[in-house]
Amino acid sequence: YQLYNRVFGLVNDHAGYSLTSEGQEDFTIIQYNVEDQYTPHCDGTCDGSEHNKYGRVATAVIYCKAADRGGGTTFTNNDIFVTPKKGMATFFSYKDMNTGMMDDGDTEHSGCPVLAGEKWITTVWMREGVSNSEPWNKYDPSGLAIMESEQIPLDLEIKTDGATTSDELEDDAISDYTF
Repeated sequence: YQLYNRVFGLVNDHAGYSLTSEGQEDFTIIQYNVEDQYTPHCDGTCDGSEHNKYGRVATAVIYCKAADRGGGTTFTNNDIFVTPKKGMATFFSYKDMNTGMMDDGDTEHSGCPVLAGEKWITTVWMREGVSNSEPWNKYDPSGLAIMESEQIPLDLEIKTDGATTSDELEDDAISDYTF
């Protein structure tokens, strides 16, 4: 937990948050091999909307192993390119602390293709409002509640492409869900 808590301390100091590690997402470890990349995306909402309680507000990417060639991180709507080195970290937040609004695309980013070697990163996605009693896994990245199995409508109809028995029904036979 020492590194995890250091990340939260850094984020709080530099972005003005008061985040705690309670209820947060764990480290996520990602390995990129040659030609692997992560297409442009946002880790939280980046549509200029108001922050949803429990939603992601910041990301820290720690580069555990840098690729021999390639594997940088680019912020696609800005002129920012990060050339990773082992042990360095990239931090970015996407909630304006003064207005409570999410950014409007400035933090869209991409993991560029690895051209030689491999790249290993660990990512910490940080959320505002989560706790041990309201943990991150109850909410999607934007902070909207995830439907639990007991909340699935009882009138769920599954269309099965003609399968009539459970023996005939395979995962790939399910074509549509209707609520």
